[in-house]
Amino acid sequence: MVPVSHGETQEKVKDLSAKWSYVLEDRMRTYFFAGLLALSLTACSTAPQTEARTETDQTRARVDNARESYQKGMQDRLDRVDREIDEERAKAEGRKMNAKAKKAYAARMDDLRKMRTESREKYNEMKNSTENGWERFKDGLDSTADKLDRAWDNFKADMKS
Repeated sequence: MVPVSHGETQEKVKDLSAKWSYVLEDRMRTYFFAGLLALSLTACSTAPQTEARTETDQTRARVDNARESYQKGMQDRLDRVDREIDEERAKAEGRKMNAKAKKAYAARMDDLRKMRTESREKYNEMKNSTENGWERFKDGLDSTADKLDRAWDNFKADMKS
């Protein structure tokens, strides 16, 4: 072993300390930039997902609003026909009709009740359908409700004449 003076030892320790300090700083810089890169890549990859999620949420809200609006309109339409049929039935009780007219009246009212029941059933199917399936029921319900409206309008016209 070679004898080393105290001053030489301190010099070597300083040199080693400076080298390790540089290595540690270099590693810290590397980790910092790697973390910064990972963070920026994560932000880039989530931006399109966030935009897509927002668009999906907006579309779902529009569909929900359209569905609720349609349901309310159809509920009002069916309630109106129900109310008018009930009013007509009450008026008919005070009307004087012969047996043939009563029989024809009863048959037409039965037809209207069946159409009304069918419309209500289709409405309930649509109302209880899934978020995506309600439009499938919409066309059938529109057709049935239109048929009921036409039959009711024809019935009212025939009762006036």
